[in-house]
Amino acid sequence: MINSIRVDRDVPVEMRDGVVLRADVYRPDDNEKYPAIVTRTPYSKAMAGNSDYLSAVHAAFAGYAFVIQDTRGRFASEGDFMPGAPEGIDGYDTIEAVATEPWCDGNVGMIGSSYLGRNQWQAAMEDPPHLKAIAPSITTSGPLSDFRLGGPIDLEQSISWFTAMAIDMIYRLGRQGKDVSEAREMLDRARFNLSEVYDYLPLKDIPHFQFEGLSEAFSIRMTDSLPPNVKTEEDLHWVYNKVKVPCFHAGGWYDLFSGSLFKNFLGMREKGGSEIAREGQHVLCGP
Repeated sequence: MINSIRVDRDVPVEMRDGVVLRADVYRPDDNEKYPAIVTRTPYSKAMAGNSDYLSAVHAAFAGYAFVIQDTRGRFASEGDFMPGAPEGIDGYDTIEAVATEPWCDGNVGMIGSSYLGRNQWQAAMEDPPHLKAIAPSITTSGPLSDFRLGGPIDLEQSISWFTAMAIDMIYRLGRQGKDVSEAREMLDRARFNLSEVYDYLPLKDIPHFQFEGLSEAFSIRMTDSLPPNVKTEEDLHWVYNKVKVPCFHAGGWYDLFSGSLFKNFLGMREKGGSEIAREGQHVLCGP
């Protein structure tokens, strides 16, 4: 029985290119080894630990080490953030680093919703040796597969997401001594008067997102062009035969990614990269 837990803040994890990402680790307060659960978020690790989906505190009391990491270029982590950039390599490096910690027994799983689910797929496709399972929920069937359903851009979702991402990006530019007064003003206008943003044409030139680090990614999202990292059909969808671990898929009938929920489940049952992966698929879809 776990009587107490500890929380280690801003634990550094060095990536293969030298960039340091930081995580908060919730774990039992003793000297035993425990399986680890990793979640990687661009939305701030300070918020992710309080999710109704899985509480970091409850996980620690249940006998897990729960690792919540800010992704590259976000909040406490170093590096540059590019919206939609591949996260697989950083996921691999994080999983393998966690597996060697003195409080980990070498077994690592992943969990998370939406972008955090996307990060799981990309990490699993890199086949980290210590990854045992993933649990993506309310997420896509590929890096870009759910943002142009039937062709048109999902404007509401794109505007809302980029507005949320912009807050920390402007803050980081300000810490570098750059003048962000105009960017702050434009972002505030976007947050409190979305109709002004939706009505602007052409979409790729919406002025509210024209600042360093965001303008290029926003322009790509608003046009028919593909990000520079997309070169083949495989870059548009998850490559199921590269994923060799069991998956627990969760979502809702009315969420944005309900179609992807079953595409991922059926795709892994048919094409998963190992027998244990193909046989270890479970799906939960609720109201």
